Amino acid sequence: MKIYLDACCLNRLTDDQNQPRIREEAAAVERVFKLVREGTVQWISSDALADEIDRNPDLERKSGNVALLALASEIIEENDQIAHRAKALHRLRRLRCLAPGLRRSSAG
Repeated sequence: MKIYLDACCLNRLTDDQNQPRIREEAAAVERVFKLVREGTVQWISSDALADEIDRNPDLERKSGNVALLALASEIIEENDQIAHRAKALHRLRRLRCLAPGLRRSSAG
C-alpha cells in the first residue's frame, strides 16, 4: 500500500500531547511509520512537502521532519500536471468552504 503524509501529519508528532485527540492522532502517525519501517506500507513523499518542511521556522521540528523524510520510498517532483491539479483542488476546497455561506445567503 502506498500512502502520502502531509506536514500536518508529521507535525502532529511534536504537537502538544496534552489534548487526547492530538495524542491519539500522534499515536496513529507513529503506527503508520512503524508500518513504513517494516516495509508493509510505502510512504510516497513530494518535493513540495520537503519545501514546506524547509520553511518551518521551528528548527527542532524541522530537523525531526527532515529525518523522517529519509523513510520515504519515493519523492515525487512537482511538474506542470501536478501543479495544475493542485490549483484545481485548491479552488474546489475554497468553493466547499464558501458553499455553506452561499446556501445561507441565498435561502434568506
